[in-house]
Amino acid sequence: MVDYNESAEQLMTPCLPKGDALETYYMERMLDNFSASYKLYWFQGIMKEIIAGKQIIHFRTVIAQMLAAAWFPVIYYHLSLGYQDKMADIIHYANIGLELPRETKKDDIVTFFERCDDKKLIKEMESLTKMVPTRLIRPFYEKQIKGYRQAHVDFQEYKTDSLIRQLNDTNDDAVFYRIDEKHGIISVSDHWAEYIRRNHTVIQGWLNYKLVQYLQRRNPSVPAIASKIDPPMPEDRNLTDARKLWDDAGRNAEITDIYTGRRFNAANITQLGGVSIDHFIPWSFVLHNEIWNLCPCFKVVNSSKSDQLPDLKTYLDVFCEQQFKMFITLKDEEKHKKMMQEYLAIKGDAMQLNDNTISHSSFTSALKNTIQPLYQIAINQGYGTWTCDAKWMSKDN
Repeated sequence: MVDYNESAEQLMTPCLPKGDALETYYMERMLDNFSASYKLYWFQGIMKEIIAGKQIIHFRTVIAQMLAAAWFPVIYYHLSLGYQDKMADIIHYANIGLELPRETKKDDIVTFFERCDDKKLIKEMESLTKMVPTRLIRPFYEKQIKGYRQAHVDFQEYKTDSLIRQLNDTNDDAVFYRIDEKHGIISVSDHWAEYIRRNHTVIQGWLNYKLVQYLQRRNPSVPAIASKIDPPMPEDRNLTDARKLWDDAGRNAEITDIYTGRRFNAANITQLGGVSIDHFIPWSFVLHNEIWNLCPCFKVVNSSKSDQLPDLKTYLDVFCEQQFKMFITLKDEEKHKKMMQEYLAIKGDAMQLNDNTISHSSFTSALKNTIQPLYQIAINQGYGTWTCDAKWMSKDN
């Protein structure tokens, strides 16, 4: 029977894999409270290495795994890890200061952070190991810490990490790992390594849930947080249907590149590359391919724009004009019916696909009411703005 006093969040929380009572208890306690993402990413980094067959793991390897896991939320999706969290500073330094490309593959990011000899980067990475290794395993020593506090009334909280290191200098297999600071390694117990290898899929789902909760609290207005904790998959940006739709629109109405004002003729394609489908608000923010956010443009222009926001004052009106032209041209075509249904998602009572009298002003007002709030949130998240290079503009279009 459901306890109706339980919160919706409790009912949806993934369950940990079954083990003995202590396994479940300590797993929950290790990650039940954190004000920064370090413990969560530290645990996940250790788990990655355990799954790969390792139990003696270097601090730097775990830190490299942490930074690689946080790379895409921070760099690709512009998410905030929180005010107290310094991992984003290290990641931005690697991306901007050390020119590690935005689209670097996850395994290559791990290798970069493991091997890079930049002194500033090494110092910043080492700073993450000062407290995180002890803070994660604190639940295993709560009774001893409590007893020590009672015996030493002048005990200060900042000494807890040192106390945990002393208590950790044993061969107790019930503790998740032992810390060897001299050699910069941790040694995971056989008992916990076996538990994690046996249940890693379920544990990863539990960790993902924790991470989504954490990121959502720090990015409350951002859409699709749950899909922004991992690198994008190629199929996520499949624009085949959108390309067909715009091709058909171009055969029935004159469609131009909204950023250059130039027609998609042979001469312009030769100069500016083929035709790409652009996400007006970057895909990395909206995480969908709905037609009301798409427009055709030349490849060289699309590459220049990348994941930036087009200047709203310059391009919003012409974008809405082009959208209206395509909508009116194709809305009654049966073969595009499914995709045209996506217009129902934009805000405004005027958006009725079977209404042959929809006005230009009603359509553009509804589209702007959808675009503008998303645009402002993306600005707040740190997305840059962009205008087309004047060299690609031409009076003879």
